[in-house]
Amino acid sequence: MFQFQIQSDLSESPDVVWNSVKTMKGVNREILPFLRMTYPKEAENLSLENAPLDRTLFRSWILLFGILPVDYDDIKIVEIYSHGFLESSEMLSNKIWRHKRVVSKSQNGSLVRDELEFVPRISGIGFLFTPIYKLVFAYRHYRLRKIFGEPKK
Repeated sequence: MFQFQIQSDLSESPDVVWNSVKTMKGVNREILPFLRMTYPKEAENLSLENAPLDRTLFRSWILLFGILPVDYDDIKIVEIYSHGFLESSEMLSNKIWRHKRVVSKSQNGSLVRDELEFVPRISGIGFLFTPIYKLVFAYRHYRLRKIFGEPKK
C-alpha cells in the first residue's frame, strides 16, 4: 500500500471551508482546469452529511483538462465526521483508494488535512502513481489556499 499526507492552513473558518469541500462542485473547484470529475445531476446538491454510507454513490469519470477520460472513481463514503470524511473506493487504476479529509479549527482559521492510501491494480507501478497523486493534491491545496486565503504569519 502506498500512502502520503498533505495539509494546509487556511484563514477561513472550518464551517466555511467544509461547506465548500463537501460537495462535488467544491471538488471540481479545487482541481480545475487540469482535471474535472463528473457526477450525475442528482448529485449536484448532494452533501456528504446526506450521503448513504458504505455503498457506491456513483461512478465519477476523471477528465484531463475537462475532456479526456483518464480514470474513474466509484465513490463510496464509509465514514462521516463533524467536518470530514473517509472515502474508500475502487478506481480503474487502483483496487483500493482511501481518501480521508478532515477540516479542523486552527489558531487563525482552519486546517485541511488529506491522507491518501492506494493499491494499484497493476502491481509494481505505485511508484509511478505516487508523484502524480502528490502533484494533484499539492495543486488542490494550492487552490484551497487561493480560495480561502492563508493566515497572516
